[in-house]
Amino acid sequence: LGIAGIENNLAVLQNKRLIIFTVGLTSPEAEERLSNLAAKNFSAALQKHATFFHLRGALEYQKLSFGHKILLRMIRSSMPNKLDLNQNHVSREAVLPLVAAAGGDFPE
Repeated sequence: LGIAGIENNLAVLQNKRLIIFTVGLTSPEAEERLSNLAAKNFSAALQKHATFFHLRGALEYQKLSFGHKILLRMIRSSMPNKLDLNQNHVSREAVLPLVAAAGGDFPE
């Protein structure tokens, strides 16, 4: 559905469990930053109805396209603390609260 599809059909989804998750390099402990991102991207009604999760992902520089590499280099050059170009924060355990919220079991 995408964000617009969810927003446009929120009335239909009122009786449904709505879970939205994001994946990025931002730490889940950066709650204020994540709240600001949610406020910029989702209506107040959707924020009230949905349960949000943020999972940390990975960055593999060698797998990026040429354009993304250039963009990342430009962003990195403007940062006071240089971004590590290869990061992996993927954690199987981090997804457990999301699976529990969805009412599912996580296979071992």
